[in-house]
Amino acid sequence: MKVNAAFVHYGIAIAGLKGISLLMLPIVTRFLAPESYGMLNFLVSIGAMLSIFLGFGLAEVIFRFAVKLPNEMLDSFIASTIKFTFLVSCVFLFCAIIGADIWLALMPLQIEKSYFCLLMFNLALTTLQAIYLTRYRVLQQSKPYMCVALAQGVVQALLTYTLLLNDYGILGVLISGCVTSFIITLALVIYHRSLLLLKQQPLTREHVRYGGFIALSALCLYGLGGAENWFIASYLGSSQLAYYFIATQFSLALSLAFEPFRLWWFPIRFKRYFENTELAASGAVSGCFIITMLALAMMIFAPYLISWLLPQSYHNSSQYIGLLCVLLVIKSYAELLNLGCYLDKNAQYVPLINGICATVAILIIAFLTPSLGITGVFAGLFVGHTLRFLAFYIISQRIAPLKYHLGTVLLGFGLLLVQIGIMGNAIWLNAILLIVALLLSFKYAIKCGAIKPRKVGGKYGYS
Repeated sequence: MKVNAAFVHYGIAIAGLKGISLLMLPIVTRFLAPESYGMLNFLVSIGAMLSIFLGFGLAEVIFRFAVKLPNEMLDSFIASTIKFTFLVSCVFLFCAIIGADIWLALMPLQIEKSYFCLLMFNLALTTLQAIYLTRYRVLQQSKPYMCVALAQGVVQALLTYTLLLNDYGILGVLISGCVTSFIITLALVIYHRSLLLLKQQPLTREHVRYGGFIALSALCLYGLGGAENWFIASYLGSSQLAYYFIATQFSLALSLAFEPFRLWWFPIRFKRYFENTELAASGAVSGCFIITMLALAMMIFAPYLISWLLPQSYHNSSQYIGLLCVLLVIKSYAELLNLGCYLDKNAQYVPLINGICATVAILIIAFLTPSLGITGVFAGLFVGHTLRFLAFYIISQRIAPLKYHLGTVLLGFGLLLVQIGIMGNAIWLNAILLIVALLLSFKYAIKCGAIKPRKVGGKYGYS
C-alpha cells in the first residue's frame, strides 16, 4: 500500500505542533497543583473563544474560494488576508490591554493581569501565523507546514520545561507560548516577505459574508465545547476544572491523531465534490470510521495511561474520558457529513444550526449543573452535539445528496457504547473489544481498497 506523503508530513506536524504539549502533560502536572492547572485550562478556554473573533473564518474562506482562483491570483488573495488579519490583531491587542481591568472583572475566576496580557499577545501572533499555515495547506505544501510545526513544538516545550524548573508556574507556560509564537511568526513574515509586495486581490463582500457566517458558526460551536468551562469554574471550582481539563487533553490527543486526515481532507473535499460525488462521499465515510476506531483505542488505553503517568491527585479525571471521546466522535460526524451546508450560497445554515444547538446545550448545562454537577454538563453537551449532527446531516443531504455507506461506521459506534459500559472492568473484556475493532478495521480497509488481496502461488495475500 502506497502511503500518501501528505499524511506522513501532517502526522509529524501534529506531533510537533500540538502533540508535544500532550507529552508535556505528566511534566506540567508535577509542577502545578490541580487548582493552578484548572486556572490554566480556563485561560486556554478564553483564548479559544477569542481566537474565533480574530480568525474571522478566513481559513475557511481561503479553502472555499481558492478552487476558483488561478495560481497567480491565489497569493494576491492570501496577501490581502494577511494584511487584514494583521490590522484586526493590532486593534484587538490594543483594546484588550487597555481594557484589561474591565475584562478581568467579568471572569468567574480571579486572573492576574499579567496572565491575561500574555494570553492576548499570544493570540494576536498565532492568528497571523495561522494564515501562513493555511497557505501551505491550500498549496499542498505539507513539508514546510511540518517544519514550522516541529520548530514551534520543540521550542515551546523546551522553554516551558526550563521556566517550570525555575518556579515560574502558569506564568512560565504563558511566557513560553508568547516567545515561541513571536519567533515563528516573525520568521514566516520575513521568509514570505514577497507576499506583502504583491498587488492585492481584495476581499469582496462575498468573502466577508462567508467568513462572517463561519466565525459566527464557530462562536456558536464554542457553546458546545468550551463554554462549559465557565459553568464548571463558577459552580464546581478550579480543582474540578482541572480534572475535566485532564480528560479533555486525552480527547484532544484523539483529535490530534485524527488531524492528519482532517488536514488532508478538508481543503480538497469541495474539489472532490465538484469532480466526483462518489469520492466525496467515500472520503467522508472513511473519516467517520477512522475517528470511531481511534476513539475506541483511546477509551481502552487512556485510563491506564492516567494511572501510570499522572500524580495521584489527577486520577479522578479518567472517569470522564469515555463520555468526552463519544462527544468528539459525534462532533466529527457532524463535521464530515455536512458538506452541503458549506456550499457557497448555503453557508448561512452553519451558524443557524450551531447557534440553536449551542443554546440548547448551554440552557441544559445552566439548569442542571447547580444540582447535578458534572453530570449536568455532560447531559447538555450530549443533547447539543446529537441535535447538531442530525441537523447537519439532514439539511446537507437535502442540499447536496451524497450516497454515504455508514453501516460499518454505525457498527463501530456501537463498540464505543459497549466500551463505556465496561470501562474500569476486567482487562480481558477490553482485549476482546480491541480484537473485534482490529478485525473490523481490517475488513473496512479491504472494502475501501486500502488493502488489496492478491493471488500469489495459488494463495491469497494482501498488499
